[in-house]
Amino acid sequence: MNSDSRIIQQTDCWLHTVVIKENLCPFAAAVVDQQQLHYAVSQATNNQNLHADIVAELHRLQTTASNIIATTLLIIPYMLNDFFEFNDQLNWIEQLLNEQELVGEIQIATFHPHYHFSGTHSDDPSNYSNRSPYPMLHFIREAHLEEVLLHYPNPEIIPQRNIKHLERLGLKHVQNQLKYCLKTP
Repeated sequence: MNSDSRIIQQTDCWLHTVVIKENLCPFAAAVVDQQQLHYAVSQATNNQNLHADIVAELHRLQTTASNIIATTLLIIPYMLNDFFEFNDQLNWIEQLLNEQELVGEIQIATFHPHYHFSGTHSDDPSNYSNRSPYPMLHFIREAHLEEVLLHYPNPEIIPQRNIKHLERLGLKHVQNQLKYCLKTP
């Protein structure tokens, strides 16, 4: 199995074992079930190549029908292992969305192996709502998200519900879920 296949398998394991099973994103299961999620693995080891991959995936999302690709996970396994370095890229991405007039069309969620919410300890279980096997950018069509939100009461409570749920599961449990996915062959 090539490394891209393994990276996608590990990410898919995380998506199913953590995000969907624990219902951290109540919208993820439908996108996966309808096979509307696109996985992309960036080979980038520098900002220039990463930026090209981001532009390519945004273009793919814009030029592919939403019933084919509703959302994209761009997995970045070969760089940005430092969470703060990863966060620094977000300014460039936001600027790109503005320049390409994609604000209001595409939203970005972020995931990282060392995700750390401001005001929490690094070992707080709540950080695991956004901890993933690799640094990742999740490109979401806002029209798709708005449509789903019409049928979901009180979406603003999702983050607080996730925090309580992850705290109930406990640090050891959430750590083991992520470790399990990283061991996926």
